Amino acid sequence: MGILTTIAPQWALKRHMARSALNLSAHADGGGFDGAKRTRRFKNWRLSKDTAQNDVNAGAEILRDRARDLDKNNHIAHGALSTKLQYVVGGGLLPEPAIDHEYLGITSAEAEIMNAQIKRHFMGWANDKRSDYTEQKNFFQKQAEVYHSKNRDGDAWCLLPWVTDKGFAYNTRLHTIDPDRISTPRGTKESDTLQRGLQLDGRGRIKSMHISKRHPGGRHPLKKGDWQTISYKRRNGWPNVLHLAHKNNRAGQITGTPDLTPVISLIKQLGQYIDAELLATIIANKFTVFVKSTTPGAAAGLSPGGGLNQPGAPENQASGDDTLELGNGLIVQLDPDEEITVANPTRPNPNFGPFIDKAATHIGSALGIPSELLLKHFTASYSASKAALLMFANFVSMEQLGLVRDFCRPCYDIILDEAVGNGEIVLPGYMADPIARAAYLTCYWHGAPIGEIDELKAANAAAKRLEIRVTNRTIESRRHGYDSDQVRQGLASEQRKDSAAGLVADAATPYVPPGKTNSIDDEE
Repeated sequence: MGILTTIAPQWALKRHMARSALNLSAHADGGGFDGAKRTRRFKNWRLSKDTAQNDVNAGAEILRDRARDLDKNNHIAHGALSTKLQYVVGGGLLPEPAIDHEYLGITSAEAEIMNAQIKRHFMGWANDKRSDYTEQKNFFQKQAEVYHSKNRDGDAWCLLPWVTDKGFAYNTRLHTIDPDRISTPRGTKESDTLQRGLQLDGRGRIKSMHISKRHPGGRHPLKKGDWQTISYKRRNGWPNVLHLAHKNNRAGQITGTPDLTPVISLIKQLGQYIDAELLATIIANKFTVFVKSTTPGAAAGLSPGGGLNQPGAPENQASGDDTLELGNGLIVQLDPDEEITVANPTRPNPNFGPFIDKAATHIGSALGIPSELLLKHFTASYSASKAALLMFANFVSMEQLGLVRDFCRPCYDIILDEAVGNGEIVLPGYMADPIARAAYLTCYWHGAPIGEIDELKAANAAAKRLEIRVTNRTIESRRHGYDSDQVRQGLASEQRKDSAAGLVADAATPYVPPGKTNSIDDEE
């Protein structure tokens, strides 16, 4: 450029201007990114430039209604939501108190006694259906309800009313609310601080919420004054409402979207395709024949669904009501000038299965479920099936952490606060020291295990981990969905019964590593 400027400054200027124009053109057309170019193939790509919450508000109602309809009427959507519910929640996530005895200055033996006491009181509340405001479900059944609502509707809301019932030691109740009931009261204008029934403060936190006294889709329409305002927190700082939002990952987003949102259109069309193929197969399986005649006008008596009028037919076979039909094992005599032609069916479609499998792969990738689990159909090798289970296990672990964080742990904390406040449990320093309170509230949660394809290989792997001391029996018990204390108590009880019966247990067999194999698929 420097030499050209010296020799031919006019050419250099034109060259510089041309380069600047090209750079400006590239910047205007997406900065050189193919995905940002304004070409014809992106002509009909409609984009939203609104805030996260405004985007959600615009489509929340229709997305929720469509997701519910798919859950009720589409087997793939229902199967996906049910699979997540089965593996993430199952029979319920169980608490395992593990207080920080080092900070509290107590021995591990004393901590074990306190852990057992804390768990006993919490389970007394959790297993009782009186923990539910309507007394229909216990705490573990409520876990399944709120998790399924979060996935299906995008949000789950649970009020924590204070109710006094005679004969029940705890006053905290779980009252789940249909997301449809949370809305802006009639006659009230929405604003930046009031969106879809949620009243926000200056920092964007939920301050209160407006809940209709009846469902908006009920028999009686809502009128002005049919809403009540609920504070999001109690005066003492305890939560008054628990909110579980699905995928509120964008800054400024408060409520969530249904889990099926990315694949609603795909699942709906796939369901229509399955119905069409099923109907075509049913029709093809109807053994259809066509009567051909060389006599002019002989087919005049034939009509769709009817047959040929014959002399001497019963009187009830009047014109327009003929019912000549095919049957099982019938022998029908044709006239000399008549013959039949059989339709050649093209169903079942041989490409139906592979197409469904491929579509399920795309749906499963969007929902975090391997296609094998989505379709409940395992046909791959051991290693491929194991990889699918491992990937799904990571997903389940993250989902369980979210459920514990947003629902299980707040309930656990409130019940323990109430138990200490009522004098049911004595925990020194619990109310006075926030750090001591956190030490008392330390708790692990575990649910049902994912399961193993080969239990022997899993057991050998667990024994090896114990041998090289990268785990312990408590962790291994929790990995399989068991409480280590219950396992230990069960083993001790068995030993006592065996001793009382005069049985001598064999010495523990030392761990022998399995022999090496050439492939992990050798046992298929």
